[in-house]
Amino acid sequence: NAEDMIKEVDELKKNRENIPLNSLISKQTNLTSEVEKKNAHYTMVELREIRKDSKLLFKGTSLATYISHNAPVPFDPSFHYGKAIEDDIATFVEDYDCVPVSVDGVDIFKPYASNLRSHKHIIVWDKHRERKHAFCWYCENQGKGQIKPANVCGLTYRYKNFTVGDNYLTRKTIWETSPHLAFYFIGEVYIIDPKIVPTSQRDDFEQSEARDSFYKEEKVIASELNSRARASSGIRRAEEYVQRGAETVSTIQKELKAKEP
Repeated sequence: NAEDMIKEVDELKKNRENIPLNSLISKQTNLTSEVEKKNAHYTMVELREIRKDSKLLFKGTSLATYISHNAPVPFDPSFHYGKAIEDDIATFVEDYDCVPVSVDGVDIFKPYASNLRSHKHIIVWDKHRERKHAFCWYCENQGKGQIKPANVCGLTYRYKNFTVGDNYLTRKTIWETSPHLAFYFIGEVYIIDPKIVPTSQRDDFEQSEARDSFYKEEKVIASELNSRARASSGIRRAEEYVQRGAETVSTIQKELKAKEP
């Protein structure tokens, strides 16, 4: 019962308490099993007492968009760097997995942007470099400014390949200066440290010593991305100056030639 789940979470929050997501689901979920043919593999979920404000998910396009941003679906086959990125993730993230999902017969994939520079990755360690907190991959906009559309740009946290929060959560927790540069990139931050777990509402991570260490050490991501964004901006400005200079020289040459007797 989704409504009872939300009520319980709200009551706990009033007392500054939390409950693990698996415990919350177990309390409000009934599981039954039946004998089935071995070659008939599927999962069926029946939703009851749907909240009025959640019924927009019955619209195929809205549901597909939500799943593409939040569920553990694979990268779009047309994403040029998708396969290489998945290989990198699988190397560093032990519990990484993808699940094929379709809505109204259409396969759902993670969203991506075009016109990107080749992907890079960063490992976030604890301060003693004894334990990995997270794995981050990112691609920089090859063009000028922030990546479009707005719901694709920036970084998102992933826990067991499910999204935690949105692209503004990472912008708030990772960036201390020039946070607008976060949207010059797309990417994901996969949690590796088992001591870092999301809240039951999956809008942040539960407060813990491991989370506090992670939030401190992940600033290395902002440092690298800000440096890359500023370097790219400097190169573009230099290229623009050279182009304008070449155009000026060409114009002067034409004017001088026109004045020749």
